[in-house]
Parts: sequence; structure tokens; C-alpha cells
Amino acid sequence: MVRSQDSCSVCVVKDAPTQCGAFVHSALFPLYDHNHKVRQQLKMQADVIQENQKKLENLNIVPKDFLAILNQIKEQQDRHTTFFQNLEKRMIQQAEADIGFEIDLFYIQNTLSKIMEKHKPTFERIGSRNFYIGNHIALRWTSAKTYCRHIGGYLASIQSEKELADLTAKLIGKDWFWLGTNDREKEGQFVSGATGLPAKFLKWDNNAPKNITGNEDCVLLEKGLMRSAPCNSVGSFICEKEKI
Repeated sequence: MVRSQDSCSVCVVKDAPTQCGAFVHSALFPLYDHNHKVRQQLKMQADVIQENQKKLENLNIVPKDFLAILNQIKEQQDRHTTFFQNLEKRMIQQAEADIGFEIDLFYIQNTLSKIMEKHKPTFERIGSRNFYIGNHIALRWTSAKTYCRHIGGYLASIQSEKELADLTAKLIGKDWFWLGTNDREKEGQFVSGATGLPAKFLKWDNNAPKNITGNEDCVLLEKGLMRSAPCNSVGSFICEKEKI
């Protein structure tokens, strides 16, 4: 997306190769026009100074130091003209770079969407509910939560001993997995990530939850038992979905 500061207009990249070039040109046109007018004014002033300087020189009545001052003014005007020309050039280069970035981002997002559509995660029936076991990628708790929402579910909160046993049977040979259960809002009050209500079922490992580090607010499942851990730890995860 490209935004014009003055007009607050937006270019949403849907047809990136052809769309944003004209937009950026129209957004920058007022500045180009202003710079052009400033350069014209500076040139007119410089021409007037040169003309007056020649007249004064012909009359032989102008002190040398006054002519030096006029030369300094002309040099300053030349520097201003060069500055505006360079500024316009840099703005054009930046606009072209922004368009290139937006085009690259458009194609990356388009490619990722096609990959996700082709390899869409599939929920499976485990016990009485539907789950997706995300053991193909390691994520932080918040990222795992976002991933589950993206595929239409929630980070799982186990509801019964039987559901725990059914899930654990699917996790043989794996490491630990993030659950949606957490006490991020209030220490010691563990809630479901899907509903925000008190967790229906908890089966802690020995002496868990410990919260030794003071930030162990997210619950994971390991070898059939639960324990709390820092939410920025990286691991696999389990998503739940009521209906497929």
C-alpha cells in the first residue's frame, strides 16, 4: 500500500505492476510542480541580477564589494536550484523503490496464499472433537494462537481426562505442545484460550504450575501432563475446532 501524505489517499496493491506507478506520479505531481515554479523564479531572479550587474558595470559606478555581494547571491541561488533538483531526483528514486517493494510484497503474499490453499491444514476427529496437531513448525504461544485462528480454530484447551488420553496417544514420540490454556490475565486463574472462561480440565505435572521465572503464563502439554512455561518459548502446538 502506498499513501499520499497531503491527500491521505491510498493505493491498495491489487494490480501492482500497473497500478501504483500512476498513483505515485499523481501523488507527487504537486511537489514536482512546486519545485518547477521555484526553479523558474530562481532563474528569473538570476537573469535579472546578471542583467543589472552588466548595466552597473557599464556605468562604472558600482563598488567592487557590491559586485562580490551580487555574485554571492547568485551562487546561493544556484545552490538552491541544485538542491531542489537533487531533492526531486531522490523523491523519484524513493517512490520507485517503494513501488518495487510493494510489487515484491504483493507477489510474496500471493504465493503464500496459493501454498496455504494447496496445503491447507486438515483437522481430524480425535475423541469427540476436532483437532489439528501442528508439529511441522515451532512457534511462540501467541504465534501459535494466531496460526490456529488463521486456519479457523483456536489453540486447544483440553476438556476431560478422556480427551487428554486420546490426544496423548497421537503425540507419541513428539516433544511438548502449546495449549490454549493460560493465566495471562490474572496469575493463578487459568482460562480457556477459546472462550476466556475458567479451564474445564487441568492435569499438572509434579509441583506444577511453578512460575519460577515469574512469567510462566502459558500452558503446554508434555507426555500427558501439563505445566506452565514462558509464552515466548518455541514449540509445537494443538489447535481445536468445534465443527469442520
